[in-house]
Order: sequence, then C-alpha cells, then structure tokens
Amino acid sequence: MLFDLEKDPHELKDLTDSEEHQKQLADMEALMDSWRERLADPYPLRVDEPNSKTPVYDNEKRVLDVWQPKWIRDKYFGGRSKANHGN
Repeated sequence: MLFDLEKDPHELKDLTDSEEHQKQLADMEALMDSWRERLADPYPLRVDEPNSKTPVYDNEKRVLDVWQPKWIRDKYFGGRSKANHGN
C-alpha cells in the first residue's frame, strides 16, 4: 500500500493503482527485494495463490503466561496462576 501522508494523514486513499505512482512503487519493491537478498530472506513479497491459515483452537497447546488476566486463567487454565514458562 502507498499513501500520501501529507494530503492523507489517516491513510484512507491507497495510491498503488495510480498510474503516476507506478515508478515509485517499482523502485520501492526493488529496494525491498535487494534487502531480502542481503538478509537471505526466503519469503517473497507476494505469491500468486496464497494459502489461507486455519486457526487451531486446541486447549491442549495453550500456554499460561504471567501476563494473562484472571478471567483467562479461570476459563482456560482452571484458575491456575503458575505459568508454564517464564517468571
């Protein structure tokens, strides 16, 4: 996405389809690709047919951490307050 932050500070109008910004977008993508290569990032910026992720709500894999509120501990961890990890 590309925005003109001076004219559109709330980022309401995406300029990626604008003809006048195509060179700027191409330059930015080339810069991002060069950084991906330098950092050995194996993930492309885009894929033709992305696979959607399906969330897994498996209570067996939930981990209690020290910052979860009491209602979360009560609902998912039987009121337990000792964390599985950390402090």
